[in-house]
Amino acid sequence: SDDGSIVLAWKADPISCTLLVRTFDGAGNLLASGALSVGTSFHSRQTRLSDDGTRAYFNIGAYAVIYDVLAGVEEYRHNIGASFDAHDLSGDGRRFAYGQFGYFRVYEETAPGVWSQVVHRSFSGSTYVGVVALNGDGSRCAFLNQRYAPAMDHFEVGVHDVIANSGIFLANWDAPGTAFQLSGRACRLDDAGDYAAFCSWGD
Repeated sequence: SDDGSIVLAWKADPISCTLLVRTFDGAGNLLASGALSVGTSFHSRQTRLSDDGTRAYFNIGAYAVIYDVLAGVEEYRHNIGASFDAHDLSGDGRRFAYGQFGYFRVYEETAPGVWSQVVHRSFSGSTYVGVVALNGDGSRCAFLNQRYAPAMDHFEVGVHDVIANSGIFLANWDAPGTAFQLSGRACRLDDAGDYAAFCSWGD
């Protein structure tokens, strides 16, 4: 957690075929334990923790899983259809975002245990959204949209207003001289969502 009072640890256990999850306080005392799996999948490709440390997000197989850190139980799971690296949980733990081929989506907890889609933004062409980032309350979502065919030679960066469900800005972010190996690597928003940072990797 942001203040260090809650520590979350997890590992994929091939013996039990589950993702073992443990919650500790800042002194190392065990607060909760749990085990997660989705079908035959039990490895978390991406994990996020809310600012106060009470809620976690795991990407297990093709599912997004919301986890109650202090109770050690799963709260919600959603089939996202694929396993990419584009995942984020808002600082308050009430919204999550993920990227897919040609689009990204944002979901919001509209009632206890009920999550509803509030954003679906799509892009034309052979692209995938490789990175997403939510600000503290999930009201804004930064993203990086990567073209992969006919070459990894172009991508766009932008920020989306989740509340209004409208784009704030969208810009090309190609690296000069890069023709076939341009890859977006990361994006971040500050808590208020006023500043966005993006990082790319090229040849």
